[in-house]
Amino acid sequence: MDGKLSILHVNATEVGGGAAVACNRLHKALISNGYDSQILVLKKYDQDDSIISISVGSYQFNLLKRKIASLILKLQRNSNPISHSLGFFSTEALKVINNSDADVIHLHWINGEMLSISDINKIRKKIIWSLHDSWVFCGTEHHPDVLNNDNRFIIGYNKNNRLNSSRGLDLDKLIWHLKRLHWKSLNVYFTVPSKWEFEMFKSSKLLGHMPCKVIPNLIDTNIFKPIDKNFAKGLFGIKTNKKILIFGAAKDPDKDKNKGFGLLLESMQKLSTIINPDSIHIIVFGTKNKIFSDNFPFSYSCVGSIRDESSMALIYNCGNVLLTPSLVESFGYTSLEAISCGTPVVAFDTSGLRDIILHKTNGYLAKSYDIDDFVEGIIYLLENENKLSSMCRKSVIERFSIDVTLQKYLDLYEDITKKI
Repeated sequence: MDGKLSILHVNATEVGGGAAVACNRLHKALISNGYDSQILVLKKYDQDDSIISISVGSYQFNLLKRKIASLILKLQRNSNPISHSLGFFSTEALKVINNSDADVIHLHWINGEMLSISDINKIRKKIIWSLHDSWVFCGTEHHPDVLNNDNRFIIGYNKNNRLNSSRGLDLDKLIWHLKRLHWKSLNVYFTVPSKWEFEMFKSSKLLGHMPCKVIPNLIDTNIFKPIDKNFAKGLFGIKTNKKILIFGAAKDPDKDKNKGFGLLLESMQKLSTIINPDSIHIIVFGTKNKIFSDNFPFSYSCVGSIRDESSMALIYNCGNVLLTPSLVESFGYTSLEAISCGTPVVAFDTSGLRDIILHKTNGYLAKSYDIDDFVEGIIYLLENENKLSSMCRKSVIERFSIDVTLQKYLDLYEDITKKI
């Protein structure tokens, strides 16, 4: 292509969460390579002219609709700890999309009632939709209930296959059938960031027949790179020679059950009975939560929310091991970033993390939701840190560099724009 292709990315937010990070990194990489790229969001926080937003009036109305959606979602009660979205309402985003000069509309995370289910089929342009969770082929849930082996997305949602743990109005079934109604003639090419999400997509009854390709999210290995750990700790005022474990979550981990905060606390309690508690220090980034101080058996530091990538890279370099006790991750950005900095990761052997973490090579994949094995993984990584660190970096450069991943998107843009 000649570099003049125009892409409009659509993502509910420009900051916070893996979808926003993935969208921004792809957007910036495209601009750096001579492409016309913009991001449409609900509310703009950056002064960057390449990021546009819906009108203030439409955004204010959106806040009201989101509150209504939240109240409606409370009519459904189930055991699934993952967040849920309706997709009933919409904003003027559809109008902005159809009035744009973009050659390709690249949808990302369009929840938050930014685009309704019925809006998608009204987009009059070529569409790529990069999934950052499973909402598109599920009901209201952003991932199936993995703890209860929920397979409704595979066989279809009906009144007879609802989990016994669910109560109230079956909004999952309602939203799934609404998608089925409006998306019968959907003309979209999907991408997913991991093999696990691809398998989920292809096994779904709703969209399994649609074209889909695995393209990992982008990471800048020139930012996320190893540096001297003592230098990194000094910049954050962390004066300790203890082994450092890192944990973080963009949202309140006590409310975002998917991040496995409960499993983390159990793991830390177990670890404190095996090794000397005075030998471990924990760095927590993201949303602060006083439960840390009440329950962690180790000393800890909270560094708060960090949006600057260079500062985030420094945090990873402070640590000896990153803790990722998530139930489900479509990809696992924090894990990839830490490994790129030479810091191994312990996680459960589940979902998209399998694409990133190579067992006992750049991290440790514990048996799913097995606390004892998770703790064993922490100990293994601490004991083998020097051996694993160099392999961490190599594993990212070979599989996830920008040159490799960006070209896959460029090939896809070229392919769909050539089709009538």
